[in-house]
Amino acid sequence: MIKEKNYDTAFELVLAERNLNLISWLVSAVTPPAKGLLSQTVIISVIQQLTCSPVLDISQLDWIYHCLTELDPKDHFISKYINEVLEPLQYKIKLALESTHPSHKEEYGLLNLISMCIKHFNRSTDLLVFAEI
Repeated sequence: MIKEKNYDTAFELVLAERNLNLISWLVSAVTPPAKGLLSQTVIISVIQQLTCSPVLDISQLDWIYHCLTELDPKDHFISKYINEVLEPLQYKIKLALESTHPSHKEEYGLLNLISMCIKHFNRSTDLLVFAEI
């Protein structure tokens, strides 16, 4: 499915397994696709699953950032799940920023980009009411 660039179906199948190792493998094996190739349910599910990872590596951070840039909080299928998915992510990113030295430029940069995306959701929607990082 990946060779055919059928990313949405590939992620749906892997997400259905509810196996973080499989999801981690898939995001490490695949570069985030062009905008619009993943459904909103896959996007929010990827964010939620990767947030559960004990340690976020560069490929996972890259995917989280990619998914956040495509996340549509007004989508009626996912809008009610936005808070419960982004709150734990916000907390995890806050802790990661506190423990990551700025000399690790790529990781630190992605963490900051993710933090800014979450802040953007806080400011631009009335769905997110949790405290900013």
